[in-house]
Amino acid sequence: MTRGIVSLCFVAVFLVFSAIPKVLNYQGKITDSEGIGITDNLDMTFRLFSGELEVTPLWEQTLTNVSVNRGLFSVELTAFPETLTFSAPYWLEVEIDGDIITGREKLTSSPYAFRAANVDEAVQSVFSSANPTRRYSSLMFAPGTGSTLSESDDSIIIVIGDAGSDQGFFNMQKQRW
Repeated sequence: MTRGIVSLCFVAVFLVFSAIPKVLNYQGKITDSEGIGITDNLDMTFRLFSGELEVTPLWEQTLTNVSVNRGLFSVELTAFPETLTFSAPYWLEVEIDGDIITGREKLTSSPYAFRAANVDEAVQSVFSSANPTRRYSSLMFAPGTGSTLSESDDSIIIVIGDAGSDQGFFNMQKQRW
């Protein structure tokens, strides 16, 4: 390898929210007055609210002719607006053929969703030469002499080292969340 400026380009593309399909699966059971599951095709409307007693829904979707077999149905709820980030509690209201089911359901996490909390600590899979078994950590920039941190459009540019010596160059793509 020749002496001079050595460049290391590091491009990190964070495919966080855009890679996660915004689809919520909802399943239920509808019974008649005797507790027997019905078989029919029904219209259903689903609404999300920011509180159990809120009046104005944050989102609404109507599905027509939902197949109900022995009381059981399964639907996929979609088309959530970007403002619905699922970072706060939401309550789901279900309306079946014009009848609103009493008692909204509070949405809760699935166990694997707890792992998604690591997104808040962003940089994952950072290799450490000091500890080769370490596979994740935080990346912190503490500039020394001749080091700079700058932004250009959708990139964060980090230059490490003094002018005239070997330098490391990191270019990280910023992702808007």
